[in-house]
Amino acid sequence: MFDISPIQIMLVLALALIVFGPRRLPELGRNLGKGLRDFKGGLAGEPVHDPDPTAARVAHDQDDDAQDLRRIITDGATPEAVRHEDAASRAA
Repeated sequence: MFDISPIQIMLVLALALIVFGPRRLPELGRNLGKGLRDFKGGLAGEPVHDPDPTAARVAHDQDDDAQDLRRIITDGATPEAVRHEDAASRAA
């Protein structure tokens, strides 16, 4: 019915690269794969156990930022002092 040649696949990938750009294309591929796995698992009645690691990393970074802001507010420290403390604690 449909005859997809390698040239047609390369053309579609080139258009996707032009439209979405090199930075978003890997993210779109990951999300598409995750969506297909979740869909297949849902059809089979399996629960989804794959948490998104990027969401956990973003939440952790936001917690670190919130702690820095609390320290600045409560200690009256400047943001530069907090950065220097963090750099010194990481070096140790």
